[in-house]
Amino acid sequence: MKILIYEYLTSGAQYALSIDDPLMAEGNNMILALLNDGLELPSQYQLYTIRDHRLPPLSPDFDPIQVALVTSPTHYQQVINKQLADCDAALIIAPESDACLAQQQQRLNDYNILNLGSSVNAIVQATNKYRYPQLLAHSPLKTPETLRAADWLHNPTFYSSGYISKPLDGAGCIQTHYWQTAAQLTDYLQQADISLAHYIIQPYITGNPISISALINGTHCQILSINQQQISQQHCQLHMTGTIVNGASNAVPVALADNIIQQLLTQLPGLSGFIGVDIILHQHQPYIIDINPRITSSYIGLAQIMAANPLHLLLQPTMSIAS
Repeated sequence: MKILIYEYLTSGAQYALSIDDPLMAEGNNMILALLNDGLELPSQYQLYTIRDHRLPPLSPDFDPIQVALVTSPTHYQQVINKQLADCDAALIIAPESDACLAQQQQRLNDYNILNLGSSVNAIVQATNKYRYPQLLAHSPLKTPETLRAADWLHNPTFYSSGYISKPLDGAGCIQTHYWQTAAQLTDYLQQADISLAHYIIQPYITGNPISISALINGTHCQILSINQQQISQQHCQLHMTGTIVNGASNAVPVALADNIIQQLLTQLPGLSGFIGVDIILHQHQPYIIDINPRITSSYIGLAQIMAANPLHLLLQPTMSIAS
């Protein structure tokens, strides 16, 4: 089986992005971790990847992987089309913002090759931060109250804990702000150069920020790690400063994490492959903050805590994980 594995930002698709951009570095670390696991796959799997030629060349260890170097935006389109036409399956890492991940997954459908990630419909539902709380409203899972920015501005709801404003489909903490007062939030929404239609407002939930990394194969789920997120605040902007892989395993039992993922599968059919779920643990109660239907940066540290190869597990009809 020929499998194409690529990370969107480092593939040459975003040629205008500087190779010194922190997002480029994070993407590079993720794709290197994934390709490293690919080297351990059985011989029936042949791996292919796409890489921006401005990035440092891969070490000779990766010689078994077929690498196509991209030299321009036009060249990227030529390379990706050829790779999709030649391969049997694909695993994509891409940001949710601006429907990027959904569009990349749709290309797999267009070429009728095996998608090793979530369905396009599941991605569209899960990455819309206004829509998925509505889908989960009748489930046991809790989410923060979520309002469209324009609606909040027209009829403000007051939260004593403070306010969070963020893009409808943003990734990580990008453009995510904390406001202590309604007046601060009102000033921001009225003065900032943003589209109100693409922003949501939520109450600030105090507690422990945690992410769950899981692998889904059909209706079967395995928890890979329960991670401690490190979030800082500079002025009103929130920043994701790091993740301790499996660093929150004592705070969230595996059984609770598994129940969260199983509930999400019920409400969002089509979630598949590697996913990440961000939660806030507030007084022992988990609140769903983000659903990432893709590999997240936590994958980088899985090799240090797992005996099994997560990429190999993805390709197995029945998964069995030893941590």
